[in-house]
Amino acid sequence: MTFDEIFSFLDNAFLKFSFIILIGLFLAQYKRFFILFLIKKLFYFLPQNIKDILIEKNKTAYFLLIFSIFCWFSFQFIPIESDWGFSVFTPLKFIFTLGVIMLLWGGVDILEELIFSRLSSLKTDDFIIKNLLPYSKKILKTLVAIVVALVFFQNIGLNVTSILASLGIGGLAFALAAKETLGHFFGGISIILDKPFYLGDWIVCKDIEGVVEDIGFRSTKIKTFYDSVVTIPNSFLANSTIDNLGKRTARRTRITLDLTYDTSPEKVEVFVEGLQNIIRSNSYTRKDYYQCYFSGLGSHSLQVFLNFFLKVSNWDEELLQKQNVFLEILRLAKHLDIDFAFPTQTLDMPHKPGEKLQKEDRFSIENLKNKVRDFGPQGSLAKPEGLGFYEPRFKK
Repeated sequence: MTFDEIFSFLDNAFLKFSFIILIGLFLAQYKRFFILFLIKKLFYFLPQNIKDILIEKNKTAYFLLIFSIFCWFSFQFIPIESDWGFSVFTPLKFIFTLGVIMLLWGGVDILEELIFSRLSSLKTDDFIIKNLLPYSKKILKTLVAIVVALVFFQNIGLNVTSILASLGIGGLAFALAAKETLGHFFGGISIILDKPFYLGDWIVCKDIEGVVEDIGFRSTKIKTFYDSVVTIPNSFLANSTIDNLGKRTARRTRITLDLTYDTSPEKVEVFVEGLQNIIRSNSYTRKDYYQCYFSGLGSHSLQVFLNFFLKVSNWDEELLQKQNVFLEILRLAKHLDIDFAFPTQTLDMPHKPGEKLQKEDRFSIENLKNKVRDFGPQGSLAKPEGLGFYEPRFKK
């Protein structure tokens, strides 16, 4: 059956248009699968990520293009009055324009993948790969949409030159009206150029903490550790102090260990040396910079200060290695029979109520003077370098 026989059967114009649209939808769906099949067979040698873009991301673009092209040529066989021509063909042009934009966007994605693989092989700076490349892709997609839209307006009869001229004349008014939006846009450019953080970095800004998920034209999205997404205007980020925790090559752990006052000086010295050995034996700790000292006599405890750095790449690994170090500390204390102190109040009653306290003085004045002298230079009780259990990291 020819087109003339079909159209003679469908003598109503509305039925003809409806019939062509239905056939176009069916044909677009069928031809889309045919095109996808051809892509799989002809471009089998391409990397999987590029084939995914050609096959998965461009499905809608293929459908829109096939449908609009088929309907365009089919409508040529229907006598359409000049008054109705604009209403009939303008929607097809719009659908075709959307298909072209989506197809070109897929091309931009392919270009990004090719550049990304090339830069990765050259071991380029992460700034280009993580920040500049995604932001450039967004700008390029925006320019593609603008250019194709201007071509569409030109094809439907609008004067693109006058539109651009009016934008030029009203540019000042537009800039004043969109002052904040432009501020956010240039704030995004400032973030890209200054490189305070990359995509995937863990940052802290004011009271917001999380991982950078996206840097857009207007705002930056941060994935918090509460599994929420915080959107921050770029101008705010550009003018704020940002603590980039993702830049750390090592992560510090600082702790004060409180020992009970009945711990002997010998055990304290041995305990401090044991802590140093724990840090030395852990493969994830920095060996060139750590501190471990008996640091103070607290109100309820003997205080041992420990400061060290873990060479880990993420928070989960940091928590795991901290756990391993702390477990080693507990085992060390158990083997040395050392107890950890906590704030307590003790009521000491050395005598019965009402009984006069008499404390025996075991030392004479001369004996006390001798003991004090023995802790001086060359004294028999003086141990200024310790008992030899503890070996400081920095030796004289």
